[in-house]
Amino acid sequence: MSKKNSLTLVFGAYFSHKHIYRICKSLSNKFKIIVIENSLDKKFKKNIEKKFKNTKVILPSGNVGLAKSYNIGIKSCKTKYIYLNCPDMSITNKALNDLISCAEKLKNFCVLAPNYSDTSNFNNYSGNDFQLKIFPKNIQKYKLKKVDYIDNSFFMLTKKARKYLFDENFLDHCLISHLSTEPGHLKILSYLKKDPILDLNLRLGEGSGAAIASLILKSAIVTHNGMSTFSDAHVTNKNAS
Repeated sequence: MSKKNSLTLVFGAYFSHKHIYRICKSLSNKFKIIVIENSLDKKFKKNIEKKFKNTKVILPSGNVGLAKSYNIGIKSCKTKYIYLNCPDMSITNKALNDLISCAEKLKNFCVLAPNYSDTSNFNNYSGNDFQLKIFPKNIQKYKLKKVDYIDNSFFMLTKKARKYLFDENFLDHCLISHLSTEPGHLKILSYLKKDPILDLNLRLGEGSGAAIASLILKSAIVTHNGMSTFSDAHVTNKNAS
């Protein structure tokens, strides 16, 4: 596969038509684009595929969520590299070319990600970081850092992405702290099939629900770990009334 078409951008989207149009218009048509459109908007698919020949819109079976959207995109990707992101991002042709160039020089890597152009408030990673200086000069110019977590923008070898797909059931272990009075919150929880720990007429954004729920969870853990077994309590007849 030539470097000319060695990268596919994959977006998991839900009625982000404005952003998808903006991205398609701003990027070179040498980059392939796959959009997993969870709104199932057939008109959007028809219009954007007609206007941008390098773009393919996949309508899944329903609103499948981000993890499964990424997996669908990974399985549909035919280029050497894949770039996973949300449609509200902004990236330039130069940044994508730099990612490809850096990847070609590195050859063996897990995930690459660009940082934000303005890092005065946020970085595209978290955890401790340190600049890697073990590479030749032609790679040192990219100022690579090893970090604990990448927040967004995942650039990978497609063959590795296929080997390590996203966990589509990652929400199974998540707990919902509280039910917000915001109108859409109950609908979201119903869709996720999740019950909140608290329903105290709290709102989103305050953080108070999470703080209170964490105390309940800590109490539950202490109770569970400190609960005596029948043997510890010297109970001999477990079925006694």
